[in-house]
Amino acid sequence: MSSELAVKQRRVGDFCSRHGLDGVLLTRRDNFSWITCGRDNHIANNSPTGVASILVTKDGQRVCLANGIEAPRFRGEELVGTGIETIDFPWFDDKAAKKVVTDVIAGRKVASDSENFGLPLPPLPGGFDELRWSLTPAEVER
Repeated sequence: MSSELAVKQRRVGDFCSRHGLDGVLLTRRDNFSWITCGRDNHIANNSPTGVASILVTKDGQRVCLANGIEAPRFRGEELVGTGIETIDFPWFDDKAAKKVVTDVIAGRKVASDSENFGLPLPPLPGGFDELRWSLTPAEVER
């Protein structure tokens, strides 16, 4: 998995550099699954977004942001072995969630694939989906 992650991290880093971004915040189920090598962030099948987000920076940082109810599942199941830290926030407090995410972003220029946490993040520039189009050998095998 480490070579697959390295390929994907390089693709995200190049994308960010081309678009003047420091990182991307991924909540859509397809993007979350891609950047985590097949992991899952959804509960309900009727939504394109999941219950956790991944902040991926061009310098290689990857952080999962999830509410306090879902965070233990991501730490103990979904993200085991990925090296992705999970940071949680109270599920019932939108202001606290917004503060936690703002602190994690830390003033960096980050674009998002969905509306997240009430933050005024710009949408992902066009072409992000193209990063997923060329499958790695591990993806082909999976």
